[in-house]
Amino acid sequence: MPRADRARPPWRGRRLSIRTLLLLLVFGVWLPAVGGFGLLARSTYVRETEDAREDVQRLAENLNLLVERELDNRIVIARTLGASPALAAGDFPTFHAEATAATRGTDSWAAVMDRTTLRFNTLVPLDDFKPLPRGENAPFAVGDPLLSYTPRGHATPRPLLAALAPDLGGSAPRYNVGVVFEPAVIQAIVDAGRYSDATLAAVINADQFIIARSRDPAKWLGKVASPIIRERVKGAGSFLESVTLDGVPSVTFVSKPNRYAWNVVIALPQAALARSAQRLTAQAIGASGALLLIGLAIALVTARRIASTAVELRRSAAMLGEDRIPLRLATGVAEIDDVGAVLHDAARRSHEATRTLETRVAQAVDAAREAQSKLLQSQKLEAMGRLTGGVAHDFNNLLAIVNASLHVQNLKHPEHAQENHLQAMGRAVRSGVRLTRQLLSFARRQALNPEAIDLARWLPSTAELIRSTLGRTIPAEFEVDADVPNIVVDAAELELALINLAMNARHAMPDGGTLRIVARRAEPAPGDAGEMVEIQVIDSGVGIAPDVLPHVVEPFFTTRERGVGSGLGLAQVNGFCEQAGGSLRIESELGRGTRVCLRLPAGAAQSRRGPGGDAAAQAPRAELSGRVLLVEDNADVADSMHALLLASGLDVTLARSAQEALERLADGSARPDVVLSDIAMPGELSGIDLAFRLRELHPTLPVILTTGFADQLALALQGGLEVLQKPVHPRRLLERLREALPGARDNDA
Repeated sequence: MPRADRARPPWRGRRLSIRTLLLLLVFGVWLPAVGGFGLLARSTYVRETEDAREDVQRLAENLNLLVERELDNRIVIARTLGASPALAAGDFPTFHAEATAATRGTDSWAAVMDRTTLRFNTLVPLDDFKPLPRGENAPFAVGDPLLSYTPRGHATPRPLLAALAPDLGGSAPRYNVGVVFEPAVIQAIVDAGRYSDATLAAVINADQFIIARSRDPAKWLGKVASPIIRERVKGAGSFLESVTLDGVPSVTFVSKPNRYAWNVVIALPQAALARSAQRLTAQAIGASGALLLIGLAIALVTARRIASTAVELRRSAAMLGEDRIPLRLATGVAEIDDVGAVLHDAARRSHEATRTLETRVAQAVDAAREAQSKLLQSQKLEAMGRLTGGVAHDFNNLLAIVNASLHVQNLKHPEHAQENHLQAMGRAVRSGVRLTRQLLSFARRQALNPEAIDLARWLPSTAELIRSTLGRTIPAEFEVDADVPNIVVDAAELELALINLAMNARHAMPDGGTLRIVARRAEPAPGDAGEMVEIQVIDSGVGIAPDVLPHVVEPFFTTRERGVGSGLGLAQVNGFCEQAGGSLRIESELGRGTRVCLRLPAGAAQSRRGPGGDAAAQAPRAELSGRVLLVEDNADVADSMHALLLASGLDVTLARSAQEALERLADGSARPDVVLSDIAMPGELSGIDLAFRLRELHPTLPVILTTGFADQLALALQGGLEVLQKPVHPRRLLERLREALPGARDNDA
C-alpha cells in the first residue's frame, strides 16, 4: 500500500501503546473528576456558610424578641403602678403594698423617686427606709417610660436595670415608679440559647452598654461595645467582619434595634468557618486520590489483556493482506472478536457492499427528487397564495366600483331598480364577494369577522349551497337540537368549511349516499375555555383507512388521484376550528362512513340570521347631509365612492394619500364632519397612521377606516379604531356615515 494512502494519526509519527492510551484516558477522566470534587467542596462550603449566617441571623432576631418581651413585662408593671390612685394621693403605705404585690415573683422590685430623691423601694419596709439623694443626671421619665442602667444601685452594690414610668396623678409628673431588676434576668435569656462551638452572643442597651454576654458575662457587664458595633446598632440588621472584645476575629450579625433601642449581637468565629473548608478540602483530596489509584489499577490490568488480543488481531490482518481468509477470533474481548469477524467476512461481502451502496445511492436520488418535487409544489402554492391575495385585493376594488356605481344608479333611478339586468348585476356582485373571500382564505389574508350565529336559522339557509355542492344523487339532512346556543365564529369561514366537508363527502360517496349535518351542545371536555357547540358532518361513504386517518389534516396530504385534490380542504377546516378557539375530531371506519366533528365556542351576543343577512344592506334609504373627507389612492374606486357619497347628499372632498389629507385639514379650509379612509395607502403614512394623527390633532373628528386584510384589521382594532371590512355594502357604509355625522350624534344625545 503506498505511503500516501495510509491513514495517519493526529500526532503524526508518534506511536502510543494501548497501555499509554488507557492511562491517558484515566487521567482524562480523573482530572474533570478532581475539578468536580473541588467545585462540590466549594459549593458545599458556600452553602454551609450561608446556612450558618442564616442560623446566626435567626438566633439574633429570636433572642432580641425574647429580650424585648422581658422588657415589656417590666414596662407594663411600671406603667400600671404609675397609674395607681394611692401614688397620686401620696398614700405611700397603700402604694408600697400594691407595688410589693405587683413585683412578687418577677425577680424585680419597685421603687418610687422624684427628680432628686429616692423615696422608698419594696425591698425595705416603708418605715425602715431612709430617703436617699439621686445623682444630678439621674434619669426621670416625663412622657413615655424609659429604661436605665446603673453600674451600682442604692439597695445593692451590683449593677441594676430599671423600667421608669411617670405617675399619672397630675398634669406634670411628681414621681417616677421604677421596676428595678438585675442584668441577671437578661443574662438568663442569653444563657438559655443554643449556640454552636465558640459562637458569642451579647445584648447591648440603647447606650451601647453590654448588659448580657454568653462568654465571660461578669467581665464584660457594663462595658461599652466596640466602635464598629456602635456604628451598626441604629441601622437595619446586617453582617460585618469584626474582632470581639476578647480578640476573636468573627463574622458578626447586629440585629435591628427593638422598640427600646436594644440590640443583640451574634459573633461566629472565622476559625470555625475555616475548619469547615479544611474538612471539605481533605475529603475532596481523599476521594480524588482513591479514584486515581483505582483507575490506574484497572487501566494496567485491562491494557495487559488487550495487548495479548491485539497480537491475534494483527495476525488476522496479515492473513487478509495475503489474500487468505482469517479464522474468526475468540479472545473474549468483544470488540477484538467483532473486528476479527469483520476481517473474516470482508472478502466475501465486498461485492454485496458494492451492490448495497448502489441501491442506497438510487434511493437517495429518488428521495432527493421527491423532496425537490415537494419543495417546488410548496413554492408554487406560496406564489399562488401571494398572487391570489393580490388578485383578491384588486378584485375587491373592482367590486367596490361596481357595487357603488350600481347603488348610485338605483338612487338616481329608483324606478329601474327592480329590472332584471340590474338585479343580475347585484347577484353577480354578491357572488364576487363570496369568491373574493375564498381567494383571501386560500391566501390566509382574509380579515376575520367573528359574530354570534344562531345555528337553528343559519344552517337551513346554507342548505341550497351545500346541496348544490353534493349533487343530485346525495341528499343532505340538517338537524339542530333545540337547546343549542349561539356560536361565535366568522360566518363566511364556517360556510367555507362546510362546503369543503361536503366536497369531501361527495368524493367519498361516488355511488350516492346520505350526508347529515347535526348541531348539538357539546359535552364538557378538559381544556375548554367555556361552553362549546359541536357540528357533526356525517357521510355514509367508503370511510378512511386507520393508517391514513392520522394524516388527513396535514397540509397537501390527499388520497385522491394526482390533480384531483390539493390536500388543503381538511387542513383549512382544522385551521378554522383552531382560529375560532375550538378543535376538530374525525372518526371513520372503512366501509361505514366518516364523522367529522367541529367543536366551536358558544357566545351570547346578538345572533346572525343567515348567510348574506346584512341588516345594513336592508336598511331604508336615508338622505344625508354633511362634509366627508374621502381618502383613497385608487382613482376608479375614489370616483365611484365620490359619486355614491354625492348621490346620498354629502359634500365630498377627495385626497389621494394620508399626507394630502393632513395638508387639506391644515390649510384652514372647510373642516369635514367625518373622514372615510382606506388603510392601504402609498407613501409613509397608512390609513391607521392617519387615524392616530387625527386623534391627536382633532380628537372629536370621527374617522372610519376600510380594509380587506386580516393583519391590517387586527392592528386597527387593537388601536381602538373603527374599521369596516371590505367589500362593504353601500347601504352599510351610508348607514355608518349617518351615525357618525354630527346631526345623528346630536339626535342620539
